[in-house]
Parts: sequence; C-alpha cells; structure tokens
Amino acid sequence: MFKTILSIIAVLIIALFSYIIWQDASVQLQERSEQNRQTADMQTVQAPALADDTLASVDIDSKTTTILDERKRILVLGDSLTAGYGIVLEKSWLHLLEQELNSSAENRYRLINAGISGDTTGGGLARLPQALEQHKPEVVIVELGGNDGLRGYPVKNIRDNLSKIIATVKATGAKVVLAGIQIPPNYGQRYTETFAAIYPQLAKEQNVPLIPFILDGVALKEEWMQQDGIHPNEDGQEQIKNNVLSSLTKVLE
Repeated sequence: MFKTILSIIAVLIIALFSYIIWQDASVQLQERSEQNRQTADMQTVQAPALADDTLASVDIDSKTTTILDERKRILVLGDSLTAGYGIVLEKSWLHLLEQELNSSAENRYRLINAGISGDTTGGGLARLPQALEQHKPEVVIVELGGNDGLRGYPVKNIRDNLSKIIATVKATGAKVVLAGIQIPPNYGQRYTETFAAIYPQLAKEQNVPLIPFILDGVALKEEWMQQDGIHPNEDGQEQIKNNVLSSLTKVLE
C-alpha cells in the first residue's frame, strides 16, 4: 500500500514538472511569435520608405553625374590646407578658385575637395586610386607633405610617396600640378632645406607644373594666419587661390 502511494506521488510530481516545462515552452513560443510579428510589421512599414529613399538617391546621383561629366574635373588631393581647416568652406581657396575659373568659362570646371586634415603623403597615396576611380579627374593638384615634414618623416620616404602619387595620376591620363610646401626649421636647417627641395626636384624630373610654395605671401603675415601659426585664416585664402591659379592655368590652356 505504501509503495502504491509513493508511486502515485511520483507520477504526480513528474506530471507537475512536465506541465511547468510545457508552460514555459508555450510562453517562449508566444514571445518569439510576437517578436517575429513585430519585426515583420516594422519591415513592412519601413520597406517602402527605404526603397523610395534609395531610388531617389540613385536618380539624384545619376542626374548629378550626367551634369558634372560635362565639366572638367579638378581633384585636389591634400591635407588641412585643402580641407579648409578652421574656416568656412565657402570661403576656402578651392571655392574661390572654382568661382574664378567658371567666371569666364561658362561653368566648365568642377573642383573636388579630396583634402583630409592631418593626412600625409602615405595616406594620400593609399586613398588615391579610389579617388581617381570615383571622380575620374582630368587634372589633379597634389598638396601633401606638410604633415610629413612637421613630424620629421624621412625625406626619402616623402619624396618616394609623392613620386608614386604623380606616376599613379599620370597613368590615368590626367595631368598633375604639384604644390610646394615649406616647414619651420624645427628639425634643423639641413632637414628643412632638403624637405623644401623635394618639390622643385620632382616637378623637374616628372615634368609637371609646380606651385613653388602654396602659402607664399601668406605664411609670414600674422594677420592672415590662425592662432596656431600653421593654418591660414579666411583672409589668406584669396592669395592662396592666386598662387594655385598661376600654375594651374598651364595645364588648362
């Protein structure tokens, strides 16, 4: 009799645990079903908007590309001097240069700002192929090396990177304009002079127009420089534009 009672109790316990497990499973299944339903509802609501946005973006890009393909594209591969560090981009020398070129050329030119603050010749060389593929420029202005010099990078490495940049651009059939850079004598006169000599030497060897010093007439004017003494302010942008234009016209003629 006692054994029979124990058996009944055991069966009841097993049945109770089975019921609890089944209940948990049912609740989890319901929660998953609800989550799936909510996800499906969200996708149903979002899908049309996403599709419309994507389609609109493609249409806009296509139209823009068609329009811009009629203009001569000038890519400026540079650092903070090109990126417009510390100033309003509409007052940068790139914007002023584009206005100047198009003022008498019926909107024939488009300047593409490929400047990244802090970039080096190595960084520019690494991202150049993608920029060339994306924009397919007819002219590339190379404004790099200042950050390399300020960090004391080996002159040979800087020169090699710039040489490879020029060769990479030329391989696409585009023309190159090289912007010369000068740096303060932080690392001694020898390094400063050897660094500055990179640009005229490369321009001669590669037969490309040279902007002797992109900050000529600006760097020594305190009122045209930002407080860091390295970056020009908005007042100096007109002079930089003129420095670039005098050399750029040689490849646009």
